[in-house]
Amino acid sequence: MSSKATIGANRRNAQRSTGPRTKAGKAASSRNATRHAVFAASPVIPGVERAEDWEAHRAATLESLAPVGHLETALAERVAQTLWRLNRVVRFEATAIATGQEEAAERARGEDANSGDRDAGRLRKVDRDLEGQQGEQEGIASLLRLLNDLPGLGANAAVPGDVVRSLLEEVVSHLPAGTPAVDFEGDAFLKLFGLPADEDPWEEATWTATQVRDAVGRLASLCGTTVERLLGLSAASVREVASRGQKAIDQLAGEAEGLRGRLVVREQRERGRCELPDDVVVQKVCRYEAHLNRTLFQALHELERLQARRAGRPHLPPMAVDVHVDAPVG
Repeated sequence: MSSKATIGANRRNAQRSTGPRTKAGKAASSRNATRHAVFAASPVIPGVERAEDWEAHRAATLESLAPVGHLETALAERVAQTLWRLNRVVRFEATAIATGQEEAAERARGEDANSGDRDAGRLRKVDRDLEGQQGEQEGIASLLRLLNDLPGLGANAAVPGDVVRSLLEEVVSHLPAGTPAVDFEGDAFLKLFGLPADEDPWEEATWTATQVRDAVGRLASLCGTTVERLLGLSAASVREVASRGQKAIDQLAGEAEGLRGRLVVREQRERGRCELPDDVVVQKVCRYEAHLNRTLFQALHELERLQARRAGRPHLPPMAVDVHVDAPVG
């Protein structure tokens, strides 16, 4: 049994307890006694629906029905809640269809690991090959520009080391048979052109146009030919490579376009199959919607009878209809 001191302390503590003071705290505590959704003061689903939308809908519904007294207001509240739940049916149907559409698109793109879609797998490979071929073509275009422009470049014009390397490789490949072997990447050859010894000549160092012309000149002197001839032969060869590369790009791009076209057709077919949810979902939605409609009309009819009685107008009493179905046995 509690002592008088304990009882007094409890009473003093209770007087100091004022409960939640913020709006969020009051809103949370207002649901403390809720044990089932039927008795919830607010039908809003957290994270899916907004309380302000519900309040606007509720106020508009009550304004339209204009209830008077507790019973009419309770029925009008039920109408508002039922209409709110019916809106979920529409959202559910739209979400189900949209989800089916998204899944159809994923299947059409071959994103489903179990789809075994060869077109989608082939398209991914073609896109990778096309990207690689386009990268190579950009390098070939840079080399061809340098071959064509080198004779007229200013003495100190900067030339990237990686493009110089490609140029020297091409030039060496056109040296006549019997030309003494030359290692243009070796230190002995590179020192002739005053490149920084502490930098990678192909990745870090920047060549000048004069250094590049001198390097080609050294190679030309090994076989008694001219710089112009070596550059001309190299440019003709690179143009041929560029032409083959462009044809490969065009071929890959055409194949990719065809594959994408087939995938689009397949996606459209898949989407067509998903214009409506499957039969199980449709039946479930229809049953739920029918239940809500019955609840809605029952509440509306009862409200109308109450309002008619209050206004002194004639009104029909509620009616019950028994339906019996006899079916033959056997």
